[in-house]
Amino acid sequence: MLEEEATVFSVDTEWVWVETLRNSACGRCAARAGCGQPLMARVLGAGRSAAHSRLPVAWPESGLRPSVGTRVVIGIPESSFLRLAFMLYLLPVLALLFGALGAHLLSGQDMVAMLAAVAAFALSLLWVRRWQHGWQRDPRWQPRLLRLVPDPGPGNNHPAEAVKVL
Repeated sequence: MLEEEATVFSVDTEWVWVETLRNSACGRCAARAGCGQPLMARVLGAGRSAAHSRLPVAWPESGLRPSVGTRVVIGIPESSFLRLAFMLYLLPVLALLFGALGAHLLSGQDMVAMLAAVAAFALSLLWVRRWQHGWQRDPRWQPRLLRLVPDPGPGNNHPAEAVKVL
């Protein structure tokens, strides 16, 4: 299960609306020195490196009832995430490649292969967009409310720090 902390900003009878803060992954990446993302973050400014996402989460069957302002943990199964990533990223690229290869084998002309590749890519994007409407109604693709984040209490206002021992 892929998990993320979020803050509840609205509650209604059907959904719990949560807001997550997307941070840049550069602090956790080993290749940050050879990547252009930190440079882009510096050029665009610090305020552009983090953004808020708001999304609905269905009420859990467990009876967990958070109120507005509560910190919660939401999650999505890895299998769902991998299927979505395949459909969104790999399927259009495969359609482009197979469209070009198939048209080139059938016609032998580069221009026909290029046009077929563009057409196959566009059709795959349209198919993914149409399939996306089904994702929004299917509970397998929806994030789940897993648990509440415990309140640190009055004496523990600072975040925990990791210490490296040699």
